[in-house]
Amino acid sequence: MIIFRLTRQLRILTHAACAIGPGEPPGKLDEAGPREIWDLTKGFNQMTVDLNRLDSDRRLMLAGISHDLQTPLTRLRTALELAALGTEAESWSGM
Repeated sequence: MIIFRLTRQLRILTHAACAIGPGEPPGKLDEAGPREIWDLTKGFNQMTVDLNRLDSDRRLMLAGISHDLQTPLTRLRTALELAALGTEAESWSGM
């Protein structure tokens, strides 16, 4: 019975870890069992929260960048900077 409880917690943790790879956020796992498994599960839960926060921040940043690139002034400035790097001097002076 004791081994079943230990391996059950580890199986749950293993399945949750495998779900993160394809992008499925696992729910919060129960922090139960011996101290070592409890610490491992607590660390896993914290990692999940951190990964979700990083993903949210990344989405917000990409949305902001996408919006900025859509404005005509930003497009013109980007084209101007790219033209200055290349040999298109006529385009650069016209802009």
